[in-house]
Formats: sequence, structure tokens, C-alpha cells
Amino acid sequence: MCAIRAVYGGFESVEGTAAAAGVSGVNYTFLRVVKFTPTKPSKLDNPRETTNTTITTQHPRPSTQQFNFTVQTRAYFDDTMFWDAMAYGAPSTGAHPLASGVNDHTFITGGTAPKAATLKWKQVGSQGTIWWQATGCKVKQSKLMYVANLGLVREFQGFGRYPTNISAPTVPADTTAAYNQPMSMDQQAITKNSVAWTKVKKFDVTTDNGMAPDWVINNVRTLARLKLGDSTTKADIQAFFDAYTGSLAEVHDSATSKITGGVILSVVDAATSIGTGTPTNPAFAVSIPQAYIDDTSDDDTPTDPEEKSAVLAAYDGTLTADISLVYTNELTTAFFTGH
Repeated sequence: MCAIRAVYGGFESVEGTAAAAGVSGVNYTFLRVVKFTPTKPSKLDNPRETTNTTITTQHPRPSTQQFNFTVQTRAYFDDTMFWDAMAYGAPSTGAHPLASGVNDHTFITGGTAPKAATLKWKQVGSQGTIWWQATGCKVKQSKLMYVANLGLVREFQGFGRYPTNISAPTVPADTTAAYNQPMSMDQQAITKNSVAWTKVKKFDVTTDNGMAPDWVINNVRTLARLKLGDSTTKADIQAFFDAYTGSLAEVHDSATSKITGGVILSVVDAATSIGTGTPTNPAFAVSIPQAYIDDTSDDDTPTDPEEKSAVLAAYDGTLTADISLVYTNELTTAFFTGH
């Protein structure tokens, strides 16, 4: 986090063109982050030239520029969707089947192109405040970290166009809902084949869409576009190993090496009711329909036995993806075009 004290984001109508501020900054979202690490790679082309000495550096020339960022945030039932849209594209949004005024937002891999966003951040020090802005930002890698003694943590890594120093922007209002959030330990659970999976200590899921920056021949050093590649989803699991039967090791040793049934990681704010008619709860669910054991490791703990396993999420024809993320909240599709 260092001296960064604020991060705002707005979705762009034209990729690479800063999102309009709107009235009182309403097109931007106040983003709650634990850590925001921006880096600004600005390379030099260094021709190897003879100089009549052993020194080969004589005429370095300007080369590519880009923006890299890493974000860590505790997961929220609403605002975390901003980062997911940068990784998966805008979700499919539909009215909740029971509660009026509530929507279900479904993100899947391999669907629409990730949404481009303008990010603004503020650095504060003893000598003053500096504001930065980067356009055309998209997420390459999205990570979900479920930990037994901690609420859900999210991490996002991505790229954008080279940042510029800007004047202080209009500060958007904090629109984070008054749910019991960020998501906490007592709200989360995991099921396997619709049965509670109570032995899991840690479950990390990483989706990578193969995003990479690319350039065209012109007199601008910054990237021309972010191009998509292959999408992969992998997970790392750590669980108690009380018996071989029903363990990940047993599944790994089988002919199919597949976890029986789908794996669903869910978080529910049971203490908050939203909507009218038949009120429901703010919720978040991650579904992996086709989870295959890629590898397991022997127990190396000095206390209760544990097992560790790598899992590969495969394409599911019904879902038409390898993973889905579903948010249940009171936001509408206007969240992705300006509040």
C-alpha cells in the first residue's frame, strides 16, 4: 500500500480513453483495497555497438512503455465486481427469482472481452499529494484465496497504458453497501458434490486469461492494445488427511482423477436481508463443475496429517466455461456504465 491512500475506477466507453467523470464523479467507483502496487516499466532499446573498448553501451534509445498493477482486496458482495469485470467482462445480470430489487450477476471465463477501465490513485506524503491516472486497464490474472481463519481475499494482476500525472479529480461517493462485509470467516463454506466439505483448510483459485500487451508501428511508446490468450483456471488445496477413503489422494489415484461432483465455494451474509417480496441475503458463489486432480503431495506436517493437491478446472459444456462467479446484491447493470 505504501503511501497510496485512495484508488478510484471508471469503465471506459472507448478503450484507452479516460472514463468521463460524470456529475460529481458518479461514473467512478470508490475502490476499497488492502494493497495497490503500480509499476511503470519504461524500457530502453540498447544496441550493442563497438566503441573501441569493452563497453558496448553508447546510444540507448526509447522503447516500450506500459503500466502493470497488482491489487489485493478483501472481498465485498458488491464493489469487488468492478475488478472481476476487468478480468471476465461484464456479467450476465438477471433479476433474482424470489426477491424483488435484487439481481444475480454471473461472471464466466471465455465469454465477453474484459472491460477496460480508467484507474486513478492518490499518493500522500509529508510534502503533499500526487495523483496518477492510467487508462485501458484490464486484469490478466484473478485469484481467490479462501483461508480457514480469514475471510475471502482477492488478488488481481493486470496491465494498462502508461500512467500520467493529473490534477486532483472529483472524488466519487463511497457506494459500498451496508452489508456485513468485507466477507468474513463465519460466512464462507465449501461443498463437494452438494455435500459439505469440512476438511479443507485452504483453497486458492487462479484464473489467467492469457492477456498480454502489444504494440503497433507508430511514434507512441505506450501499448496499442491488450490481446487475449488461452484461459486457464487452477486451484491449490490444503486439507486434513484423516483417512484415505474420500481423500484427494484417493481421487488422484483413481482412473479418472476427477473430484466427484462439482465444487462450490460460497459466502452468505445471513444477517442481512435485501429485496422485497421474499427477501434474500447478499451472497457470492464460485462454482467449478469439472475439477480434476493434477497432483498431490505426501503429508509433511508434524501434527495431524494433511494433504495438498493441485486442481485443474476443465471446460464444462453446460456452464460453457470452467468456472463461474455469481454475486447476489442490489446493484444493477448501471454499475458497469456509471451509477
